[in-house]
Amino acid sequence: MSHKEVVVGTALRAVAVAFAIALPGYASGEPLHLLAQAAPPPQPKAEAPSRARRAPPPVQGQQAQTQQPVQPPPPPPQAAAPAARSPQRTEIVKFDNWTVTCLEYPEGTPKKTCAAQLQVQQSGSNQVLLAWTVSLNDSKQFVTLLQTPTGVSIPSGVELQPEKAGKRKLSYESCEPARCTSTLPIDAALLREFSTAPTAQVVIFAVNGQSVQFNIPIKGFDKASAHLRSAL
Repeated sequence: MSHKEVVVGTALRAVAVAFAIALPGYASGEPLHLLAQAAPPPQPKAEAPSRARRAPPPVQGQQAQTQQPVQPPPPPPQAAAPAARSPQRTEIVKFDNWTVTCLEYPEGTPKKTCAAQLQVQQSGSNQVLLAWTVSLNDSKQFVTLLQTPTGVSIPSGVELQPEKAGKRKLSYESCEPARCTSTLPIDAALLREFSTAPTAQVVIFAVNGQSVQFNIPIKGFDKASAHLRSAL
């Protein structure tokens, strides 16, 4: 079996029905494969447009009969949302199963953003079942981000365990119509485990409590993380 193939545990067959909605078209026992995918680094958030001022209350009582109605001032034009910045330079480097993407901008903050990512795809289709992204936050600490299908049990979170190491639990932070996102800061111990382990196990839970297990080859994590640190 190639190191880029993903071994799906027996639990996947047991809960294929539970994830039929979350994974449309998936049939129990179908093979999965790993894709080193260029990671989109986080983009700066656009500021919300300013609100128009409220009109003053109408004049009340006898005074309103002798004076002209008070007209509210015209509202100021709403500020248009700033256009997304275009990177001046894009760098994409592959390290085995990980792809590091760095974007440099001519101005603004931040001037450079980088992230490493791998994706688990269903063989024979472009459907992404799991996306795993690693980046550095503003405090220069590594953070791991997992994007899973919807139809998951939010209280159960996601279990992440490097081979021969302790299990970590990620809490879901948000869910969109197509995916749910969970995050976890990577401390020094977990960084060492990721850098030396050949595989990592990711477990997600359906709403009925049953689980789907992915055994993911993570070769190249040590090089990818070192490149992320040196690039910023």
